[in-house]
Amino acid sequence: MSGPFSDGGGGMAILRCDSLEEAQDIYRESPIVRSGGATVDVREWNVVWGSAQP
Repeated sequence: MSGPFSDGGGGMAILRCDSLEEAQDIYRESPIVRSGGATVDVREWNVVWGSAQP
C-alpha cells in the first residue's frame, strides 16, 4: 500500500518484507530515490489492531 498524505506533506508506503534491511534495499534501488527525487525513512512497524495478512 502506498499514497500521499492528504495535506501534501509527503506520503507513506507499507511493505511486507522479511527484514528491515530488505525494505531498505528495496528503496535504496528505487529510481526516484537514486535520482534524488525523493528521500525515504524506513522503519519497522508493529500491527496492534487488524491484520497484515492478505
